[in-house]
Amino acid sequence: MTRAPASAGPTACARACPRESGGTPWLKTTLIQCAWAAARKNGGYLQAQFHRLRSRHGAKKAIGALAASILTAAYHMLKDGTLYHDLGPDHFDRRAKTVPRHSPPKARLCRPDNPPRGVTRDLFLSR
Repeated sequence: MTRAPASAGPTACARACPRESGGTPWLKTTLIQCAWAAARKNGGYLQAQFHRLRSRHGAKKAIGALAASILTAAYHMLKDGTLYHDLGPDHFDRRAKTVPRHSPPKARLCRPDNPPRGVTRDLFLSR
């Protein structure tokens, strides 16, 4: 697994990501077929990822992203010699509970003792 440059990543080397053209067409076709099968498998992380992406980007782009995820997982399994560990269909729900996604309200950010950048305190208080 040392033939591919480490900085480029597996999807760029296989030219399976959307930004790259050319590459091995059989690999991309195989990954897309595997992605469709994984999206249809009930109760898995890849199906949850597909549904999450499909709602925002459409089915074809979601399948492409799923194929890239499968390729990345396969690359790391071969490189590290590990087995596939499915994160489960509720992975994104669990992650959303632990990772704060919202920034603090603007009222707390723009206090008189903490004016916005580039604004003097006198100008901020005169508003």
